[in-house]
Amino acid sequence: MRTGMRSIKRNILCGSFATVLAMLLMNPAIRGENPESGQATVEKLLRDINGGPVIPSDANRIYIPFFDNRTEREGIPERLRIRISESISKDRRLAVVDSGQKSDVFLEGTITSFQIQNIAFNSLGVVEKKRMRITASIKLTRTSSGSVIFMESGIQSFMEYSDTVPPITSEARVFDEVIDELAERIRAKTISGWYTELMTPVEKGKSR
Repeated sequence: MRTGMRSIKRNILCGSFATVLAMLLMNPAIRGENPESGQATVEKLLRDINGGPVIPSDANRIYIPFFDNRTEREGIPERLRIRISESISKDRRLAVVDSGQKSDVFLEGTITSFQIQNIAFNSLGVVEKKRMRITASIKLTRTSSGSVIFMESGIQSFMEYSDTVPPITSEARVFDEVIDELAERIRAKTISGWYTELMTPVEKGKSR
């Protein structure tokens, strides 16, 4: 039985390798029609297969401009930029610089949604619990070539709270915590390509 399972696994791996090889051979850059992008194409495919780091090995500096804000809530781009910069700096993989001209990659984004939803009420219809949610889309680009390393939409952070029933939490404090969590998720996505470890049990259940 074990021998049979090993044979199955070996066939699966061989099939995966054959698929990857076919993808490489069909790509114009690999065939020599566009050799300048060939290496980048191979590196991207291998990162996708192996789950390797998102940041190119020769990139050491990142620039983070203010995100566009498509919501009516003020202050999100300013606070989020500070939190993302702090989080990436603590990671120590990249140095955050103050100019695009000094960078190897730059991270831009858009705040697409800010919501406060009423999610629980008492017997009199008074709101007892709310949920604050901020959603963003991001894009990481090589500064020198302008090539897009990755794009991600729908990165979100949220928190449930009450400002009427103990333990009472102010909206201002919740706002800061949601911003902090969103910054951590953006940092994780930028550096490693994943932020699954930061997802809530509810989110993980929905993602299966």
